Amino acid sequence: MEISKFSRIRNSKKRKMRKNILFVSYLYLDVHLCKTSRFSILQELNKLDNNCTLHSACIDDKNIVKIDNIDMSYVLLPGVQILNFITYQIKSFFLIPKVIYKNKIDTIICDINSTPSIFLLLILKKMRIININFILDFRSNIMHHRKNKFQNFLKKYYLIIILNFSNLFYDGFTFITEGFKNILEKTYKISFNNYIFWSSGVPNYFFDSSLKKEESNFIILHHGHLERGRGIMRLIDAMKYLNNNLSDKITLKIAGSGNLEDDIKSLSIKKEYKLQFLGIIDHKDIVSLIDSSDLCIVPFDNSIGNATSSPLKLMEYVARNKSIIATKLENFLNDFKDYDSLYYIKNNNPKSIAESIDRYIFNYKNYPKGTSNQGQMLIKKKFTWEIQAKKIDNFLETF
Repeated sequence: MEISKFSRIRNSKKRKMRKNILFVSYLYLDVHLCKTSRFSILQELNKLDNNCTLHSACIDDKNIVKIDNIDMSYVLLPGVQILNFITYQIKSFFLIPKVIYKNKIDTIICDINSTPSIFLLLILKKMRIININFILDFRSNIMHHRKNKFQNFLKKYYLIIILNFSNLFYDGFTFITEGFKNILEKTYKISFNNYIFWSSGVPNYFFDSSLKKEESNFIILHHGHLERGRGIMRLIDAMKYLNNNLSDKITLKIAGSGNLEDDIKSLSIKKEYKLQFLGIIDHKDIVSLIDSSDLCIVPFDNSIGNATSSPLKLMEYVARNKSIIATKLENFLNDFKDYDSLYYIKNNNPKSIAESIDRYIFNYKNYPKGTSNQGQMLIKKKFTWEIQAKKIDNFLETF
C-alpha cells in the first residue's frame, strides 16, 4: 500500500500542469489575415490541456468570428493608424488585468507592439508582487520598413527602448526564426537568454486529398497579405512580358487583403494583366484554390523582414505539392532545400518574373505536377501547428 501511494505521488509530480495562457497580440480580429494563424496555435495549445485566451483589437466587432474553446478579449479602435496604437495601449492597460483575474492567468505571451500596455504588470512581476510568467513573442513584421522616413525613425527608437526594457523584465522569449533573433541581436546590440523558436504552421486540412483541377486555363496564383515589399505589383506587371505558347490561356489569380487592394482591383479590369482579383477567401477554401492552380508564385522583395520570416504562404503551397516560383531568400533555401518543385527567380523585377514563368511553361511537361507527396511529408515533419504548439508547451513547462 505504501509503495502504491508513493508511486501515485511521484507520478502526480510528473504530470503536466495546466496553464492558463493569455496571448496579447496587436492584430485586428476583424481585418488581419494573420488572425487565422493565431487561432490555430491557440487551438493546438488547448489540445495540450491548456486554457487559452486571446486579447487583441478590432475596428468593427460585428466582423469578429468566435472560435470554439478560445476566450477573446478585444479593444475597439477608432480606425486612424496612430490613434489606433495609442487607444489600444491605454484601453488594454486597464482591460488586461481584468482578464487576468477572471481567467486566473498564470502565463502571458505578448508581442512587441503590445508590451507598452503591460509594462506595469512586468514591473510588478519583477518586484514579486504578482506571480505570472511573461514571454515576449517576436514575429518578423517589426523588421519591415514603413512607408516614410518619419515612421522608420519612430520605429527605430521605439524598438531600442522596448527591446532593452523587455530584455530586463520578460522571463523568456520566442522567435519566429533563428535568423530573426540574430538580426535583432546584431542590430540592437542586445543578447537574449532563455528562448525557443516556433515558426508558422499549416493546418491539418491542408493534408486532405488533392482536388482535381477543373479549369482549362493555366492558372498562376498568389495569395496572402497584399502589402508593399511582397513583389505583388511586380508580379502583376510581369504578365505584360510573358512570351510563351500559353500566353492567351494564362490567368493570374490574386487573393487576400491589404493596402494594395484598390490598386489590384483597378488593374484587374485591364486585359493585358490577365488578372482576376478574388479578395478575401475563407482559409479553408484556400486549399481548393491552390489545387486549381498550375503554378504558385512568391515574389517577395529580398529584405531583412522577408528573409528572416517564416513563409506561411510558401508552406501552404508546399503542403499541396505545388510547383512554386519564388525569390531566392535565405529562409526559403534553408527550410525548403529538399523540395524539388521550388524554382528560384534571379530577382523580383517584372521581366525576371516573366522569364521564369516562360521557362517553367516551356519545360512544363518535364516538371513534376504534385504526383508525389514530397511537399506534404516535409510540412508534416516540421511545419504543422501541432508541432509549434508542442514547442511552446514544452518551453512553458520549464517555468
